[in-house]
Amino acid sequence: DIFQAFDARLHHLGEAKTAWNPNTEIWENSMLKPEMIECLEFLRKCFKEGVLDNECFTGMSNSDLREKVESGFYGGTMFWDTWTLSFETNLKKLIPEAYMVSVGALSNTIDKNLNHYIVGIGAPKVMMKTTPQPKETINWYVNTFFGDDWGFWTGRIGLVGEYRGQENRACTIEENTIVRNTFIDHTGTIKTYPSPGYIGGMPYRALYTVYEVAYHVPSPPAGFETWAEDTAKKAMESTARRNAGINEYIENGMMYMLPSNLMGPANSGYHEKSSELSKAGEAAIAGAVTGNSSIADALAEYKAIVKLIGVD
Repeated sequence: DIFQAFDARLHHLGEAKTAWNPNTEIWENSMLKPEMIECLEFLRKCFKEGVLDNECFTGMSNSDLREKVESGFYGGTMFWDTWTLSFETNLKKLIPEAYMVSVGALSNTIDKNLNHYIVGIGAPKVMMKTTPQPKETINWYVNTFFGDDWGFWTGRIGLVGEYRGQENRACTIEENTIVRNTFIDHTGTIKTYPSPGYIGGMPYRALYTVYEVAYHVPSPPAGFETWAEDTAKKAMESTARRNAGINEYIENGMMYMLPSNLMGPANSGYHEKSSELSKAGEAAIAGAVTGNSSIADALAEYKAIVKLIGVD
């Protein structure tokens, strides 16, 4: 988010390689832009003053990062929006009054189309080369799971029943409410039926936006009499809170949707070399920010490496 604020845009997963700039509508390698020099100077200052963790550019793993956030050692981090509430839940175990705020983007030299959001489609479905009648099969898949509400929820949550609590049915549709059926497992825990997940991504978000959610518990164990109401309320509140943070930054123009075809150049030559390009960029950034080399030397070495790699 700091790189974006300086208009030294990174790849959509934060790697130092070619990225689409929606403001200029061209592919850019920010390691070659003068804005990167300004950004590195700022990050170097933050690093020197102890604002940034000293290991943040030198091999810190995601698990290390999460642990530092959840222990209260970090005040914030750039991470998936779904983790805002997960971080908060774990942080509250140590610091009950703690809370997390989702910040969609930081502005500096630019204030429009800074960070992206992605319309997730879930895991891709693969059709085998030998599938008979492939066109008909694809049409059947789309028509079945996106043709009506029944198919939609069957594909996402499981078999839709005719009435609430119907045996071996995952859910029922009651006007604009999806009622999820539950069962009591051998440990006495209330469980929902496993979801098939034939469709994912944005349809899952619709569960708590277009539709409301409720739970049906046939015989709640002692102490769980209000489990259904409490769980539905928590799910609705959590998702509304997540969506509010995203929507605020979409509305003020600081976040933009990045379609899958603009996540990287559709060029086989680029894909063959993109990993090496990323490693060279990360090494230059780490060297410049930590002070192991000057910014000028780090960027000069980067340019020499990518010339050897053969990136045009």
